Amino acid sequence: MAIIGAGIMGSQIAQVIATAGCQVRLFDANPAQLPTAMDTIENGRFGLRRAVDCGKLTPDERRATLALIRPVTTMADAVGEAGLTVEAVPPSAANPAASSTKASAPRKMSTP
Repeated sequence: MAIIGAGIMGSQIAQVIATAGCQVRLFDANPAQLPTAMDTIENGRFGLRRAVDCGKLTPDERRATLALIRPVTTMADAVGEAGLTVEAVPPSAANPAASSTKASAPRKMSTP
């Protein structure tokens, strides 16, 4: 799975998906946002450390969840093999059309 946008919403979506056991590639047009997103996932108010402190996750589950999230710096790395892409990018108030990430052409979903 690919998450496009590593702000609050994108980082939390990545956390939930990884907690469910799925690999996630997290991309942001601003690469400097990726370390902040990973810190939010681990240490934020609703982050994995707090989940451990509250007894909702074990330390091993926290480590496993973090290992499933891979920050990437190119759109191609994010969506290359992704079966599903989630866009978590706010529309630009000045130019809504400019906020489109053009992640990839639509693909047919295959079912097992």
